Amino acid sequence: MEKKIKGIIMEIGIIVPCHIKYNFQFTYLVKCLFSLEKQTYKNNIVVGISFVNEVEYLFFKDIIFPIFKNKVKFIIQRKQTFQMIHIYHCLQKLQKCDLILFCDDDDYFIPNRVETFVKLKQENENSKIIREIIPGHNEESEYWCYGVEPCLLNDFYKIAKNNIHYLHHKFGDMYLRNFLLHTQNYGDILGFTAKNPLYVYNTENENSIIRTIKRKKEEMEKEGKIDYEEILDQYLLTIINNDSNKNRAMKEKQIIDFEIMNDYLKEEEIRKFCFELYK
Repeated sequence: MEKKIKGIIMEIGIIVPCHIKYNFQFTYLVKCLFSLEKQTYKNNIVVGISFVNEVEYLFFKDIIFPIFKNKVKFIIQRKQTFQMIHIYHCLQKLQKCDLILFCDDDDYFIPNRVETFVKLKQENENSKIIREIIPGHNEESEYWCYGVEPCLLNDFYKIAKNNIHYLHHKFGDMYLRNFLLHTQNYGDILGFTAKNPLYVYNTENENSIIRTIKRKKEEMEKEGKIDYEEILDQYLLTIINNDSNKNRAMKEKQIIDFEIMNDYLKEEEIRKFCFELYK
């Protein structure tokens, strides 16, 4: 049941980026979308979705799409599309919204989450960035804890447009996370903590990025091998996060030649890109 909130009526958008690699992911996606439909405050749901193959696409077309076709907008990509590119396409459908929230395709909202963001926005009209702080979870590393005005996302993609290839990566959302945390152009972040978290983070998905990385690392260690690809990815994170201590520590270990790291990652170019984004 939708509630009416006193004050200015606000248009709320929710972006759900989704790449289907395994059929069981649809179970999580359906739960996610039902939770957004059942919010106590009306919202506009846009899902950016891509598929690993034609089989998964046809399953979506025949089974999933009919369930939500009148309530959810789907932006379909027939080949793998990274998270930040999905978000860009979804954003174009939500330009008239007052606030945009996010949900990972395997997570879900508690029914009053949107309503809570709306009330906070109405009480703090000048706040352009609102963040749910969840005790015991490092939500600063996640984009989904934020509600933001569309202008922030527009500015983010405007700055990133000449280096959009950096967003074509599994850690592409970290650029957005740091942009929201560090930019000085939109005032302070309005943070809040609910009695019980309003966002439910899925810890059961064995094929999440974090679980996949951990599993691969354990398998490589058992075989006495070094996962150089993952080391490069972790080194990339130290650059994106401007974590000088971890960056220096990884260089000192000399697991991979510094010149190879720099040539492969184009470290100086990424640092310049981050500087432009975060200032």
